[in-house]
Order: sequence, then C-alpha cells, then structure tokens
Amino acid sequence: MKIKRILSFALILAMLTGAFASCGGGQNETEAGSSANTETVTTIETDGATEGATDGATEDDSAAASETESETETETETETEIITDRMVGETLEAAYATNFTVAKIFSDDMVVQRNEHIRIWGFAPESENGKKVSGEFKGMFSEAIIENGEWTLTFTARLEADTKGAEMKIYTDKKTVTFKNVLVGDVYLIMGQSNAAYSVNEHISYNGTNNGGGKAAIDENSIIRLNYLNNSGGSYREKGSAYVYSDLENTKFWTKTTEADTLPFSALGYYFARQMVEKTEGKVPVGMIEVARGGAPLGSFLPNELADSLNTDYYNPATGVYFTHRSTEHMGRYLYNCYLAPIQKYAIAGVVWYQGE
Repeated sequence: MKIKRILSFALILAMLTGAFASCGGGQNETEAGSSANTETVTTIETDGATEGATDGATEDDSAAASETESETETETETETEIITDRMVGETLEAAYATNFTVAKIFSDDMVVQRNEHIRIWGFAPESENGKKVSGEFKGMFSEAIIENGEWTLTFTARLEADTKGAEMKIYTDKKTVTFKNVLVGDVYLIMGQSNAAYSVNEHISYNGTNNGGGKAAIDENSIIRLNYLNNSGGSYREKGSAYVYSDLENTKFWTKTTEADTLPFSALGYYFARQMVEKTEGKVPVGMIEVARGGAPLGSFLPNELADSLNTDYYNPATGVYFTHRSTEHMGRYLYNCYLAPIQKYAIAGVVWYQGE
C-alpha cells in the first residue's frame, strides 16, 4: 500500500468536507449585554396540502379549494434556538453541583475547533439535577444547568486558530477539572477500514527509512494532536449491539506526536495532518480523531435508525447482536454506537474517509 496514493484521495475529500472551517468569522470579543453577533437555528414547518375539489365540483368550488390549498402550504419559520456570540455568558441563578464528571473526549493536549461554538459536556448524579457547572477558556465564561444527569455548556465566542496552549477549567465551588495545553485549530475524523487503520509503524516497515518513512520523520514538537478513540486496551465493548453509549471508555486520550503515540496511529491520518499544517504554514493546529477498523462494513458506522431504514443488517437472537447481510463475521452499528454517538457534539472541520478500493 502506498501512503501517497491514499493521502491524495483523503486530502481532496477532507478539504471539501472541511472547507467551512476556513470560512468562519474571527474571534468575537463582544462582552455580555453589548452588541453581538447571533446565530439563529430555525425549523421549517409545512402543514401539508388540502385535498383538491371532489369529482363534479363547480369551477368556483375548485378555485376555492385551490386558494385554501395555497394558504395551507405556506411555510412558517419557528425559532428554536438563538446563540449569541459573546465572551462572557449569562450567570445562572442556581446552586453549584457538588459532584460532576466531564466527558472522556476532553483531556489535556486536545484541539478544539476554530471559528465554531465550543461545547463541553458531561454527567452528574441525578441528585445534582437543577444545579450548575461553570467553565472558563481563553477569556470566555459559560454555565450550564444539570438536567437528567447530564449537562452541556457552550463557549460562544468563535476563536481563531492558536498554536499556544491554554488552560480550560470546568468547575463548581466544590470541584475543578483543568485541561492543560488546549489548542484551537482544525479537528478531523479519520474513519474507514484497514486502509484507514493502516498505522504509521506499518508504513515505516513497508517503505523503509529512505522513502519518506523512518522514525526520524516523526516530529515530536509539532502542533498535531492525536486521539485514538477505539484503542481501548483490547476492549471493544459489544460489537453489533444496538445500545447507544453516552460516553467513551478511553484508556488513552489526546496525545502529542511522541514516537510511542504516533507509531500505532493511522498513517493516513498522521500524514494528512502533516500536510494540512504545512499548507497553513504552521499557523493552524490539527487534531485527528481515529475511528477505524480493518474489515468493518459501512453498516458498522451507521446509527440504529439509519441502519433500520436502509436494511443494512439483521438481528440474530441467538447471539443478541446485529450482523451485516450475508455475513456471520461483520457486525453492524457498534462503531457509531460506541465511538461516534458519544462525541457527536464535538465540533469538527471534516472527515477523512477510506473504505476500501
């Protein structure tokens, strides 16, 4: 396998899907209560068409029915959420929670997406419902109320890329969780089968040290950060299960590009990240999140509702899991349910996808 061949394909795909990351606005440092940009999320509701005139109706009746149909087909915009870009969010009138946890996608050395709202979320005992959690990052402040044992706070100022690490604090008056060396840049998912899972170590072994490989090619001081989600110490949860997990089971988190952490990572993901850093002249950090598995069918990456509607797998009551059609080995749904569902609120720039040839 030649890494240059797969890299050129992935580079085109990811640059297309991630184009919005370079088109967003810069950092907005508007204080609370003053003029600020707003993002309005709307839904479109259509009441549907009225039945046409019945057989034998007069021309006037048909015209009236047509007029009624026209009126009922009007679209109405319903405002569902307004997000105001501001550095300092509202201080909530609630007591602080005593106990809470932060989702496992967050750790030291992570990259958060530039030019997007940054959502941080986590969990708490049901006894903490109605209480609040606070957060601070690069001058921003936000709070969230715990509901049904979960919370999500949003930093709403859209930050520009920053290669200098900063601290993020999530806290109450009883507990503080601090994430160190957090970078702001572009985040990509690297997904697919063995071509995506093909590691840097395999690439070096295959190509030798004189063909762009070699351990010396790994820059341990780069602004690339890696997160190998499905590296869980050999435990892959329940393959083929329809159970949707709310959090990861990581044993490893975001890492710098040390030799030990880079060698097992996706070669496609790592060399793609290197090219993106080069293209931005070292001004935009890149975070790569790997969710890849050799031989995994496309159905493994599908949520339950989509798998059901597309009829991509079948349920085997003897084993209690979903298998893709015409296969007793390849199980469906689990890569989404175990690894993608828990991070669906994490803003990204795009996806690098390689699912066979």
